[in-house]
Amino acid sequence: MREELVSIVVPVYNVAEYLPRCLESLLRQTHRQLEIILVNDGSQDESGSICEAYGQRDPRIHVFHKENGGLADARNYGLRQITGAYVTFVDSDDYVADTYVEYLYRMLKREKAQVAVCGYRETTREDGEASGSEAGVVTNGKEAVRNLFYQKGLTTSACAKLYLSSLFQGICFPKGLLYEDVNTIYKVLLQAERVAISRRVEYFYFLRPQSIVRSGFQQRKMDYIANMQEVLEDIRKRCPELLPAAHSRFLWACLHILVQLPEQGWEAERARVLDYIRAGRGAALRDPKVRLSNKLLLLAAGRQGTLVRWV
Repeated sequence: MREELVSIVVPVYNVAEYLPRCLESLLRQTHRQLEIILVNDGSQDESGSICEAYGQRDPRIHVFHKENGGLADARNYGLRQITGAYVTFVDSDDYVADTYVEYLYRMLKREKAQVAVCGYRETTREDGEASGSEAGVVTNGKEAVRNLFYQKGLTTSACAKLYLSSLFQGICFPKGLLYEDVNTIYKVLLQAERVAISRRVEYFYFLRPQSIVRSGFQQRKMDYIANMQEVLEDIRKRCPELLPAAHSRFLWACLHILVQLPEQGWEAERARVLDYIRAGRGAALRDPKVRLSNKLLLLAAGRQGTLVRWV
């Protein structure tokens, strides 16, 4: 099979400790036709210098420096630079198996799909190898979004997926918001005729405690709920048949935030989140497609107003 050019967009911000590991994993890719777009998003550490050093080392690496605008802005900037027919996103503190691009590319071509999805593993290890069965499923874009909302084999993350680049025409990540993937990736999937999905682990999310999403609670984390409210409105207009699934995902966002809210100092936010849960849990509890674990959490939250933190 003749290799086609695949673009890899890597946003970079203050990750000097982790960046070399990420870039080394990209340079080891068995799919050689790559352009690696490094977007240095105003880093204040040595990340920019590391990008430049790797750019001089391999002509497939293209380095861009910009003022800090956040992860979404860096991804949007990277998308404007790509020339490959296909694009994938790798976060600069993560890393991938040597076969990551090749595996997704071959699956996409074999299934005549526009999006290919692989499995991922959260890890604190410094390296990892691909693992798991290569068996997968193929579905259409609308069913893929339904599964994403119901949390069945798909996540909202932009990573661990290979996309036909043209799917992003007219779609961008919302600048300045956390959980920016939530109201972006489903739009891309809806434009795909075929989506190939495998659970084979080819992507490794590195768990670093200082990342924003994994740090202590802050007001910005309420973006998760606001993003899902926008998704609900969009789905109501565009694909009302997906509303039950989107509603389930909205309630999961509420649970996700509720479990992070400190016991003191966030009473207004806690009351608002609980109102959403109590108002919407009835429909979710009657929905046979909602995960049992989610139903149990909804019941616990609705009755007690709090949840035991889970991993």
